[in-house]
Amino acid sequence: MPFLDAQSRTTLFEPPDVYEEALARYALSVEDVAFAKAHRRSHNRLGFAIQLALVRDLGRPLRTGELPPQAVISVVADQLGIDPAVFGLYAQREETRREHAREIVTALDLQPVRTNDYRMLITAAAREAASTEQGAPITKAVIEVLKDRKLLVPVPDLLIRLAMAGRAAARRQAYRELIRGLEQPSIKALDQLLVEQTGYRSYLGWIAEAPEGAKLKNLKGLIARLEVLRVAAIFDDRRKTIHANRYGIVARDARILHAREIRRLTVDRRFATLTAFVIERQASITDLAVDMFCKLIGSTRRKAEITRKERRLKEADVLEGVALDHLKLGEALLDARESNTDLASAITASLGWDGLIASMAAASSVVRPDRSNEFDELIERHKSLRKLGRLMFGTFSFRSFRAHDPVLRLVDHLRALYCGRKLPAQLPLAFMTRKWRRRVRSDGINIDLCAWEVAVLVHLRERLRAGDIWVDGSGRGAVSRIIFCHGRSSP
Repeated sequence: MPFLDAQSRTTLFEPPDVYEEALARYALSVEDVAFAKAHRRSHNRLGFAIQLALVRDLGRPLRTGELPPQAVISVVADQLGIDPAVFGLYAQREETRREHAREIVTALDLQPVRTNDYRMLITAAAREAASTEQGAPITKAVIEVLKDRKLLVPVPDLLIRLAMAGRAAARRQAYRELIRGLEQPSIKALDQLLVEQTGYRSYLGWIAEAPEGAKLKNLKGLIARLEVLRVAAIFDDRRKTIHANRYGIVARDARILHAREIRRLTVDRRFATLTAFVIERQASITDLAVDMFCKLIGSTRRKAEITRKERRLKEADVLEGVALDHLKLGEALLDARESNTDLASAITASLGWDGLIASMAAASSVVRPDRSNEFDELIERHKSLRKLGRLMFGTFSFRSFRAHDPVLRLVDHLRALYCGRKLPAQLPLAFMTRKWRRRVRSDGINIDLCAWEVAVLVHLRERLRAGDIWVDGSGRGAVSRIIFCHGRSSP
């Protein structure tokens, strides 16, 4: 891709060929008109005024043999009250054009660019390139500095080379700033990302191919990748050491370059690219892990609900048979009472004692007062949920917008439990819904610890999805904090 496309090159170095644009850019001051009218003959006045307008707009006079667009000639001629057609006479005398150019340069105290000005112009280009890779704004910044310093704008090729040199300097400066202050262990850890492991794949390639399916083994894989990245001890704040746009360019390279391509980069660029890779991958894998945690809990809830529905359907089939048996038995007993016959004989004649015993056994197999709550199936899966909790609480630190958020205290209690410590005697229940409280304290006195643990994990999932709780290193958490702070500052 060229440094300047054709349109940008035309805009920066050539006069406009559209009348309205020429009218906006080539308005002469009273002094300019008087300066032009001091010359003899109308075609000389018009040519002089056009060169003066070009110098003020593009920083240069007419080039040898250059014929400005008709729009520029018409706009300047209208301001002088001269017929635009007379410019043809001016264009015939190259010597007059050169004399007028020297006169304008002397009058405006302009100087040509010298080699000792190059450093200053490259610095100006680098200053603009700190926030962009686009050639047009960088080149325009150099032109503005030339005008401020009363220097004539040189030929486009030279100016573009200076602008490109400034962009290259800005890149090098950004690389140095991004890795400034990195300790040797961090540098070593970055180098390790490029080392080929078993199977001819580098750590960088392994990390870049993070699994996304919501499975426990994939969550373990994400956490294993995070552990490798955290060895470098590079934190998200480091991105702020350079302009956000420039960091975005380095991060883009980190996303698309393979390990073998990064190895060929210069030292500063290589480590800067790896630094951005670590920052970006830590955030993206953290977000992916949180999403996977939420999906796995959601999946467990759905499976529990499906199990509950299937159990109820099976129970309904059994209870339908029990109901028919007991309806038959009831009719026989009522008939026996009306006819004043023996009830035991009625049972024997209708359902039979063995049939009654079998019917009661079938009913007792599906009617379980200890498992009538809608959360029972979910709580029975608390061992698999505990595995998720262990992974997440052992890897991430949770944060909240609320000061002294009770859910974070619950997370600390579970983290302590998973580390072998005991839970406090009084466990908080205020965070739960009424249904959960009834299930956790089903007898009204004692707390079912398994139910309490599941309730904490389910509630944490809801708060993570809402965005008012996040984990350190999360890219989405940073966005949520910005939105929250913006909302608080709004009237």
